[in-house]
Amino acid sequence: GACRRQLGDLAGARGDLDAACAADPGWTWAFMQRGLARKASGDLAGARAAYDAALRLEPGDATTLYNRGLLHEAAGDPAAAEADYTAAIGARPGHASALINRGILRTDRGALDEAMADFDAAVAAEPGRAAGHVWRSTILLARGDADGALAAGEAASRCRIRGHTKPTSTACQWTRARWCTCA
Repeated sequence: GACRRQLGDLAGARGDLDAACAADPGWTWAFMQRGLARKASGDLAGARAAYDAALRLEPGDATTLYNRGLLHEAAGDPAAAEADYTAAIGARPGHASALINRGILRTDRGALDEAMADFDAAVAAEPGRAAGHVWRSTILLARGDADGALAAGEAASRCRIRGHTKPTSTACQWTRARWCTCA
């Protein structure tokens, strides 16, 4: 099911993952994957139910908490998203994706000190990941620290995207796009 989802066969993925969850109702990973497939096919309620089922089985699963946070963002509920990102970070300190996404939500609501702490922690956890540096640059620029913003932007430009061999463009991470202009 997970492979079918990654290949874009959402109907096949849903069928496979529904079967896996029915065959082994204690398999947390299958329920989390079911949530990913449901979200990808636009079934946000089904995704939420699958993530909730996974979390009933394994309440502190950082990956499921993070993915449910993404679901809350997609559904327009930033407070619930931030709560799930916070729980994911509590379960797995240094969870860079959760730190970055929580930092972005905090930036959006104007909590720049909290956001900067998240971006700093994300950079400490994964220094080669551009997004943390880019968002640090954003906060530094908002604070009027042009030199610090430039240094953070330069650090981002030296990062690599997983699976790519050339340094990333800041624009690729900045837009949170699924494509890369550095290839």
